Amino acid sequence: MRKIFTFVSAVVLALSMQATVLDTIQVDGIYYQLNDDKTATLIRLNANSKYEIDNIVIPVFVTKDDVTYPVVALGQGALRNTTASTIVFAEGSQVKELGMQAFQGAVNVQELELPEGIKVIPTTCLHNASAAAPMTLKKLVLPASVDSLCVMAFALPQLDTLIFKGTVPPSIATKQTATWTQNPWQISTTHANNTDTTAVVIVPFGTKEAYQYTPWIGDYFTTIKEDIVEVANIAAFNALEDGKAVKLMLTDAKVTAYNNLFSVYYVEDATAATVMKCYEGVELTVGTSLNGYLIGTKTIDGVDFVNDPPIYVEHKLNIVDERGITATQTTLDPTVMTIPEACTQDNYAKLITIENVTVSGSGMNKTLTDANENTIKSRDLLGVLSDEYEWPTKVSSITGILLYYMTGWFIVPISEEAIVINTEGLESVENNKKETVKFILNGHLYIQHRDRIYDVLGR
Repeated sequence: MRKIFTFVSAVVLALSMQATVLDTIQVDGIYYQLNDDKTATLIRLNANSKYEIDNIVIPVFVTKDDVTYPVVALGQGALRNTTASTIVFAEGSQVKELGMQAFQGAVNVQELELPEGIKVIPTTCLHNASAAAPMTLKKLVLPASVDSLCVMAFALPQLDTLIFKGTVPPSIATKQTATWTQNPWQISTTHANNTDTTAVVIVPFGTKEAYQYTPWIGDYFTTIKEDIVEVANIAAFNALEDGKAVKLMLTDAKVTAYNNLFSVYYVEDATAATVMKCYEGVELTVGTSLNGYLIGTKTIDGVDFVNDPPIYVEHKLNIVDERGITATQTTLDPTVMTIPEACTQDNYAKLITIENVTVSGSGMNKTLTDANENTIKSRDLLGVLSDEYEWPTKVSSITGILLYYMTGWFIVPISEEAIVINTEGLESVENNKKETVKFILNGHLYIQHRDRIYDVLGR
């Protein structure tokens, strides 16, 4: 099916280039054929001519007698044997079609990026069979619009970087004979000018597997990598254009807070002293330091870092808190804080215990006040407390998660048992044993108290 498709595409390409010629003009030393459909095709003047221009720029359009003709094609052999060292398509190029041998023998060109709109790379397009004068192209960029590569389209023995912009790999025609195979990258199985198999193939983020399983890409080239920009810190990440796939390196960065009760984290970069948001797809625990990297895409708002598709298993971060506890050691003890200490924890969510407070207020909002008249809110946002639960007036200690929510800092109790009443002046008190508190890392932050597990993210 792929062979038939490619053959039909080549026939359509050839026929489309047979528009009636109105005239031929020269612009900046390059000849253009003006067609009756008000388009232009870049051509060679004759079979023996070649362009001896060092830098060739293919324009968006050419003009004659105040009529504009968009340049939509390169004819057969258009730039064959040119001595140019650079060939560039002007921004906004309208070129949609390439003729056979369009760049054949352009042996001095080191880099070439073909414009969006081109669908077929025809036979012998970037190619030179002469062993004495091989193509020296080192970097080739194929646009997302390319959907078909023809037999022997390329012969690039010095190619070191091949970039596909399409998320769908192109179809590829191969021709089998009795003794050897012709494919888009070869002249023959043993020819000295065959495309270098060690050239690094770069494909869009998330498409590596598709290219690996595409015949004559995955089984021809030895290295296929996804197009991911690697940056050293959050400041460099923020400087990238929106939509870029990024590998963000983190060294002693800090997961500083949740910005709500869903899977959104703030991450503070110790090096750049800047903060970013990180969404689902990576396992993080508030309060830990990060040494490793995140892979994802910079979103269109220029701030967020989204792991979509989710990061691969081998890309998960090495999570270690300040005491050296790793993700496999989940037991953490609460930090005892005064209210002023808690409220100065800028942008920081933490498991804390506040001691010796007076409780006031009604409903889900409670105000905790210490002996020095310092206050903090306590809210049962996670549905931890039963409807029958009655807050004591005096609390010896309350253990919960410190979060910033809407109007200020508040503490979310982790259980009813974590609110210990003040025993002063009482004859007896319920047995509120201090239980182990645990973080369970599976993309969410959970806390276990006695036999009950609480989801801090509220999901």
